[in-house]
Amino acid sequence: MIWLLLLALDPFWVTKPVQDWTDVQIASLLSDSPWGTMAEDTAGGTLGALPVYLASAKPVRLAEQESRRRKSAEMDPELEDLLKQNVVIVGVLIRNLNVFAEGPEIKAMEEQSLMIVGKKKIKAAGHLPPTPTDPTLRLVFPRPDLAGVKELRFELYLPGVTGNYRNARFFPRDMVFKGELTY
Repeated sequence: MIWLLLLALDPFWVTKPVQDWTDVQIASLLSDSPWGTMAEDTAGGTLGALPVYLASAKPVRLAEQESRRRKSAEMDPELEDLLKQNVVIVGVLIRNLNVFAEGPEIKAMEEQSLMIVGKKKIKAAGHLPPTPTDPTLRLVFPRPDLAGVKELRFELYLPGVTGNYRNARFFPRDMVFKGELTY
């Protein structure tokens, strides 16, 4: 009976101001929310899932901004510029930063990473590589219209990740923050 009451409660991103979100809640927003999921590997789940999130979505932008404030860290100016553009940005934590010095891996990532909207496949338009101070790879895609779209999928080629390929799914009907669809 108690679990029914818990299911009825609004999530923290609805009930609490951003500055009151805990570090655990921020991490959960990036991995288990309408804007963050655990991307499965394409080998049937044997290589492990990775958190993948929509870095361009308003609640994620707020969460990352709050994380930077707590660490007294500055936002990368390139990321700041990208967030002002009409794009979808997908974030993935990458632990092996050395692989971003390898041209063929970067080319494969940009050519093989896709956003799938309905039956339309859209290639990545660019990326921001991870850095020692921000180990998040950010892949940039043109912003599609999601009207009538039930699922937004990403097929990602990720350098530095065992197996390289991951799939992530998001559902526009759930990606509403303060009454607005945000992705």
